[in-house]
Parts: sequence; structure tokens; C-alpha cells
Amino acid sequence: MKTALLVISLVALCSQRLVAETAYFVVSYPPCDTNYFGPETTNAYILPINQPADIVKARLLAATCGAYPGGGSFRPLFMLGVGGDGTNRNVALPAQPLWSWHVSEFVHWTGFTSPEYPYTHPWEIERDVLNGTLTNGTQLTLKGYYTVIAEVNPPLKLFSILDQSDFILYWTHDASNTTYTVEWTQSLTNPQWKNLDQIPPPAPNVTPFVTLGPKAFEVPLNPAENYFFRLRLDPKPAGL
Repeated sequence: MKTALLVISLVALCSQRLVAETAYFVVSYPPCDTNYFGPETTNAYILPINQPADIVKARLLAATCGAYPGGGSFRPLFMLGVGGDGTNRNVALPAQPLWSWHVSEFVHWTGFTSPEYPYTHPWEIERDVLNGTLTNGTQLTLKGYYTVIAEVNPPLKLFSILDQSDFILYWTHDASNTTYTVEWTQSLTNPQWKNLDQIPPPAPNVTPFVTLGPKAFEVPLNPAENYFFRLRLDPKPAGL
């Protein structure tokens, strides 16, 4: 069993600072939506992001299979870099071939209401890079529902944000043949770890937690209490 520990209190969470880093994400069609088949399921590209708030949103999208609302903006708008960088590849295919282009800069998140761009799939960008009709610095996004679906080399870490009065707990780690469980306790001196569905609601008739996606939960907590959370990893039983 492996665990990732997270200590949460309202004061600590409100005062936490976002750390600068560069994180890499897979952009494709959400695999949780089985209504999509065809080119969407065999096309993907790698998106580097270095702004802390945008990394938080990207990780929430990855944790919720692209379903985190975030004001309706889920599609990344980026600056095109012509030429491969050794990182951008089509990870949706078994061979994971490199693209002849890369994301030189993430610009911002956009949605269905933004002006449409001419490309629907990453292979179309590849085609126009190779034929010379796309140049460095072109701003691009993809039509449809291309969004962040996973983090590249995700950390073994349980993340949290405060969304109005509720905590959102989420992770992007993804190990094969592994079951993830979020547990909580109110003391580390003599911890009694319990499943998330046993956490006491802050008021009567309040749902203890809401599942936002495969790797994300919204938890209403009493701001006067401290809670300790951990992400437990267990090997899946044989045959599952």
C-alpha cells in the first residue's frame, strides 16, 4: 500500500501559495464519453503549462475526465511552434509517434462560444505544418471537445482547492492495476482512517461528498475543524 497525505484546514488552504512549475498534459477527447469514436480517439497532443492557476485547472480537467466546469472554458488556446520538440507526440496511438510541431506557449482557456478555428484534429495541424501553410506563432485551438484528459508523469499527490464553501480533493496519478481510495481522519496522533463517505456533513441534510469525476470529489467541511486526508493506493485483485 502507498499513501499520499494531505493536511487540510480552512486557514491553511486559504493562505496557500501556488508554486511555479511546468507541467505537461495530454489533450484529446475525454475517454469517459463513449459517444465519441473515430479520429478523436486516435489523436492527441502534449500541452505544457507553466502558470500555476492554469495548471490547477488542467489537473482538475484531468481528474474529472474533462468535465470540470470552470466557467465553460475547457479548450486550450496555444501558440504553435513549427518543428518537433521531442515531447509533443500522439500518445493516443500505441507507437506514440512524434508530431512535427509543438506548443510553444499556452495562451488561455476557451470554450464553444469563442471564435472557431479551422482545425478539428491534431493531424490536420501536422498536415499544414508539413505543407508549409502554418508558421511559428499561429494561435490555435481545436474544434469539438478536445480538452485535457491526463497529466504526463503525474505526481503521487492529493491536491485540493477551496471552491466557495466546499473543498475539492483530486489527483492525476494513474498507475495500472491500482485502486485509489481517499480516506480521512481528524487526528494524526492516533489516526482512525475512514472512507470519504463516512465524513460528517457540516449541517443536517447536507450530502457528505459529491463525485465530480474518476479522480475528484467535492467535500463540504466544517470550517472550524481540521481534517487530514490521504490517497491510498492498493493493487487491484487478480481478475479485475
